[in-house]
Amino acid sequence: MIFNNKSGDTRIKSYTKVKRQNTLSAAIEKNPYDHYIKCNDIMIVDAVTKKKIKECNIQEALLQVESESLNLIQISQIQQKAICIIDNYSKFVYRLNKQEHLKRKSQSKAQNKEIVITNIIDLTDLLRKLKTAIDYINQNFSVTLAIKQKYEKNKSVCFSTDFVEKYLQGYTFLQYKITKKSERQTHIYISKKKQ
Repeated sequence: MIFNNKSGDTRIKSYTKVKRQNTLSAAIEKNPYDHYIKCNDIMIVDAVTKKKIKECNIQEALLQVESESLNLIQISQIQQKAICIIDNYSKFVYRLNKQEHLKRKSQSKAQNKEIVITNIIDLTDLLRKLKTAIDYINQNFSVTLAIKQKYEKNKSVCFSTDFVEKYLQGYTFLQYKITKKSERQTHIYISKKKQ
C-alpha cells in the first residue's frame, strides 16, 4: 500500500478503527466492565491473588472505581453475583490478548512437527525418519513430511512419494494428504484418524 496517498491513509485508519471496535466489543462481551455489568450484587476480589476484598452493590462499586479513575471489570459470575476486579480496562484487555496469543503460539508449535527428506536419501535413513514420524503421531502430534527432489549425477533416485504412500498405508490409524508445493517439493501431512 502507498502510505503517502491521503485516501489510502484514511482507509487504513478506518480499517484499524473497525478492527479495534470488533476486538473491544468481543472483550466487553467476554469481560464486561462498569455499566456493561448486568448483575446488581458485586464481589470485588484482588486482581493478582483473587482473594475477596468486599461485597457491595453495583452503584457503590462504580462510585469507588470512579474516584480511583479505574474500571470495575467482571472476570466471572456465580449465580446472580458478579466477581470483579478493579483495574484499567484497556491494560486488562491487552494482557488478556497477549496471554491468548502466547498460548496459541505455543500450541501451534507443539502440535506440528516437520521432517525433511530428500529423494536421494539412503533407504535405512528414510525408514528411520518414517518411523520417527510414526512415533510423533503416537504422541498426538501431526507431522509434515517435506520431500525435496534433488538430482545428483552419481546417485540414482532412491524413492518416490509412491514409496512413502505405500509405507503409510500399512498403518490403518493414519490419515494423510499429499500436496505438491512446487516442482521439486512435495508435502505429506500425516495425523491420526479421528474416531
